[in-house]
Amino acid sequence: MAGIDLRDAKLDDAQLERAQLGNALMSGASFAGARLDGADLLASWLQGSNFMLASLQGADLSGTKLQMAAFTSAGLQGATLAFANLEMASLRDADLDGANLAMARLTGADLSGTRLQGSDMRGTVVWRTTPPAGEPPAAIDLAQVVLRAPADEELAALGAALARLDNGGLKARLADGLARLSDASQNGAWATSQDQQQWQSLAKAGETATADDYKGRLTEYLTRLACRPRFASGAVAAGVARRAMAPGFKGDTAAFYVRLKGTDCAATQALSPRLMRELATAADAARGQ
Repeated sequence: MAGIDLRDAKLDDAQLERAQLGNALMSGASFAGARLDGADLLASWLQGSNFMLASLQGADLSGTKLQMAAFTSAGLQGATLAFANLEMASLRDADLDGANLAMARLTGADLSGTRLQGSDMRGTVVWRTTPPAGEPPAAIDLAQVVLRAPADEELAALGAALARLDNGGLKARLADGLARLSDASQNGAWATSQDQQQWQSLAKAGETATADDYKGRLTEYLTRLACRPRFASGAVAAGVARRAMAPGFKGDTAAFYVRLKGTDCAATQALSPRLMRELATAADAARGQ
């Protein structure tokens, strides 16, 4: 279904495991309770979409437009959200353990209660973003989080993208959210807020955490996550493998490959031979560095 037009469609509880939905138009669509494990949603338009209680384990949402999308209590373990536009999105109580959020935009997003163990947030843009509560998540990479207000050209580009939406109600909601993000007084207030200070503390703690045997700790965590019996379908393992092959991965690709092909990994039999060949190639390249 790559490139399909599903704007405002109702797909609640749909079975869409490993579906090909890249570059699709799906703004305003509802996937509440749907199963999208291992699905390809690369570069799709999903503004204002509803993924409440949905399962997107190992799904690829790289570069996807997800402004004001709702992922409340969704399962996104091992998912890829690198370069995703998540402005004003709700990730409340979502599970993003092992997920790749590198370079994503989380301006105005709600991450309260979000699980982020072992996730990658390198270069992620955070501003007026509700932080996760409690202690810093284990094995998370927060060393290069960017804390800054959106630039004028970024706001203009966001406004131009929203202007292309056809759903009047959704367009109005997003325009209202964009106006709030552009409000100088609110931005100034957040610059000294408790939430902003908490993000600074998380980023500082992340710098310390990644300096102490981080490679080994991250590899061990991701391996255990990928090989859990409850994730025997292989979607989480495939998502983590995709992350392990990406540039800048701070874990041990070779060690991850060895563990993933072992007989004690519940997901091994579900992984495609092509993925394992690609991971083997990446592991060989990592060994040669």
